[in-house]
Amino acid sequence: MIREKVESEIAFLAEYMKQAGRSDDVILEKVDSIVVMKENLDKERTKFFEKIKDILTAEQLGKMMVFQERFERELLEQVRGFRAPKPPGMPDPNISPKPQPSPDFPKIDN
Repeated sequence: MIREKVESEIAFLAEYMKQAGRSDDVILEKVDSIVVMKENLDKERTKFFEKIKDILTAEQLGKMMVFQERFERELLEQVRGFRAPKPPGMPDPNISPKPQPSPDFPKIDN
């Protein structure tokens, strides 16, 4: 729930930043709000890990931490890949290239 609020505030800020005549006060208010929400999210995450320490073994806890960090990093990289404009002349990474025949394969004329 906190994460959705953070995303909503960031989306609002992103759109607001595109507008002419932006107010520094509104920008700073949104930035402060986002910082507080992210701090709350970190506190909730810490509480969660404190609770599961009593349930999971050390090995399970370690695996969960590694998985979560890698998952978040990979997800961010994928999202950045979708948003990043491709350089001119570069193929679209979301479209598979047409397969090319092997040079060793004999060519058949129709």
